[in-house]
Amino acid sequence: MPALTTLGNLIHKSNMTLTEAEFKFDSLQEFHAGFGFCSEDTTGVIPKVEYDSSTNTFTGFAIPIVDGIPQMKHYHASSFDDFKFIYDSSQIAPLLNVHTSQSIPTEHNPNNPPKPFILSAYGVDNKFTAMDVLRRWIYMSQLT
Repeated sequence: MPALTTLGNLIHKSNMTLTEAEFKFDSLQEFHAGFGFCSEDTTGVIPKVEYDSSTNTFTGFAIPIVDGIPQMKHYHASSFDDFKFIYDSSQIAPLLNVHTSQSIPTEHNPNNPPKPFILSAYGVDNKFTAMDVLRRWIYMSQLT
């Protein structure tokens, strides 16, 4: 997995909006054709909560994992009381789980490798099982 600064640069340069826990399968098929490989990695982050005005949700909490799939837009709050309840009852994520994809260079252009693609990113508390990971990868393989 690229370093966090590299991930930040990829997000900034891509002009693509990332929503926490959303898998960008459509964009993956648009930008990466042919064969490639995917990776999933978790890295420590400085825990903080932020408001995402585009989705009216709060990010930075540990996202619930249901059958291996992170629940997108889970921390929606319509009022300060909703936010206070979420903040008091949820764990701020100490880790970031990131899924990336890297196409394999073609023989037609071996010296210009494709850039890595961020498929999804979301906060976790590292409380998921091997079955959750297996279910997530089955889900991802069915949609790519």
